[in-house]
Amino acid sequence: LDPHKLQASSYAHRERSFLNNSRVAPDLAVSRVSVHVCTAPASCKPQAAKIFLPAEPTSSQVRQLLGSEPSRVLHLEDVGRALARFDGPTADRQLKDFHDDAQALLTGYCCTSHIAFSHRGGFVPYLLPPLEGQRTWVGQKS
Repeated sequence: LDPHKLQASSYAHRERSFLNNSRVAPDLAVSRVSVHVCTAPASCKPQAAKIFLPAEPTSSQVRQLLGSEPSRVLHLEDVGRALARFDGPTADRQLKDFHDDAQALLTGYCCTSHIAFSHRGGFVPYLLPPLEGQRTWVGQKS
């Protein structure tokens, strides 16, 4: 991620060690719940300070299960599996917007002498793979 692009974005974010900072309110540390994706139903019995999402949850399921959670910190044990897919009538638009927003926050590697990047001054951008229906690796809507 490009720190300058992230700072200028509309996304609220904190560095990884944010909760370890001594200036963070003590009650924040205790207002925490772990979010797990349930891969084996037998192990997904309700437990204190744990929420279980179904395997491959949709965005609607995530909102339904976490939307009213009063904890101030949600610790996602596996963010990739916890946010599996968008659903509903605007799912395609949500996915493209998310993809484009994520691409806009990426940076790149500098510098290479490879001829393919000479027009970029040797800068190699980090790119997300194109979504279905996109033709180029540029992270833009097709």
